[in-house]
Amino acid sequence: MDFDVIVVGGGAAGLSAAVAAAGLGKKTLVYSGAGSHTSALYKAELVDNYLGIPNITGAELTDKFVAHAKNAGVEIKKGRVLQILKSEEGFFVQAESDTLTAANIVLALGVTRKPAIKGEEMFLGKGVSYCAACDGMLYRRKKVAVIAEIAEAEEEYEYLKNICGETEYFPVYDTG
Repeated sequence: MDFDVIVVGGGAAGLSAAVAAAGLGKKTLVYSGAGSHTSALYKAELVDNYLGIPNITGAELTDKFVAHAKNAGVEIKKGRVLQILKSEEGFFVQAESDTLTAANIVLALGVTRKPAIKGEEMFLGKGVSYCAACDGMLYRRKKVAVIAEIAEAEEEYEYLKNICGETEYFPVYDTG
């Protein structure tokens, strides 16, 4: 086996899994697609609710995650995993330029969002957010709009009404 563990996904969950595996003495590789610099966390203007690391930008926090993983002995490669095949001994992992074997696979693929509104991507981390619990305090006493793609977002709206100033709700899903 080339690796004990291959983690597909270089975000917070993937890097956390990789650090845990390395801590158990497992030879660990993380494949990170486009890299951490494209994640929503990386683009966050302020992360103030991560225990022990207050008042940090998403970019700084992401860089700390990557440094922690590397210091733990985790190997990180940029590239897309194209195929994973089960074998009797473990797994074959086909990436863009590698074919590797691993005893274990962790899929930490994250969330891919397609911008629904013009300008959304440009303002991510500069007023646009996807998590009321994570980022709501940044908008305390400010005017906020919740653009909801699913009915469950009404809970986020109710939460934000209690901490933000004027709060508007715009469902873009079928309410019929």
